[in-house]
Amino acid sequence: MSSSPLIIAVVVTYHPETKMLGQQLTALLPQVARVIVVDNGSTSAELASVPAQGVELIEIGHNRGLAAAQNIGIERALAADASHVLLMDQDSLPAPDMVAHLLAAFDLADGGSGAAPIAAVGPRLFDPRSRTNLDYLKKTGGRIHRHPMPDTASKPLEVEHLIASGCLIPADVLNEIGLMDESLFIDAIDTEWCIRAIVGGFRLLLEPRAALTHRLGDNSLRLRTPQRIRTLALHSPARQYYIFRNNLLLCRRPYVDWAWRRLMALALPRRLFFYLIFGPRRFAHLRAISAGILDACNGQSGPH
Repeated sequence: MSSSPLIIAVVVTYHPETKMLGQQLTALLPQVARVIVVDNGSTSAELASVPAQGVELIEIGHNRGLAAAQNIGIERALAADASHVLLMDQDSLPAPDMVAHLLAAFDLADGGSGAAPIAAVGPRLFDPRSRTNLDYLKKTGGRIHRHPMPDTASKPLEVEHLIASGCLIPADVLNEIGLMDESLFIDAIDTEWCIRAIVGGFRLLLEPRAALTHRLGDNSLRLRTPQRIRTLALHSPARQYYIFRNNLLLCRRPYVDWAWRRLMALALPRRLFFYLIFGPRRFAHLRAISAGILDACNGQSGPH
């Protein structure tokens, strides 16, 4: 890797919590060369914690979706000769040494001779509400399995998927694989990009020594299964529409393999069951999920 990388962070905001956004930017600024905040239509008061120094604020003025905002930020970072782009959600808080560990993982990863190049490195994700590390996905035997992240893990892990927040991507990888799929608007954007990266001959790494506190969903519910306690992220009905629609749309794409299709065939019905039995606003969720399934069957993408 370059001895002097130029890392630019891209933070997408949409009606953020002002205090949390300020904490995130304070934690990010010492770790990167520059921060680009791309806002999808928040108020001036919600963006009051964005500092003038070290941060470029791009206000779109309306909600163009997560993928479009990410792409605006990525293109601005690449135009500024970034060597790496760090993607961040507004509800994530990086550890003081997160970026350093992510960058080091590109060199530390033991791939052996002839190993596929690394597309991106992501951090260990910690949910502050459930007080647990989020699981990671690994393909074995042609199937994708969910694994708990042990607290003792100390080496990069090759995974099938990285959540966008905290994901460090080299500029040349973005130029080769391409940007985020704006037709998905929100949800499954990182899944689609990760699948595209792996199909393109790259690897994805999770660096457990890089820590990111990340709130997944509006709330969370802890469920006890025969194997262990699982955490279910609770989303609004509007988000459920995109979760079901976009994952089903991905299953129709020719470059998405059967391992991912099988995972979705198991995960989506389970999610529907949990929401209808344990979740709030059951009928609102049922209506949104039904609309998402119908639009997926009709090939409908973009904003709902």
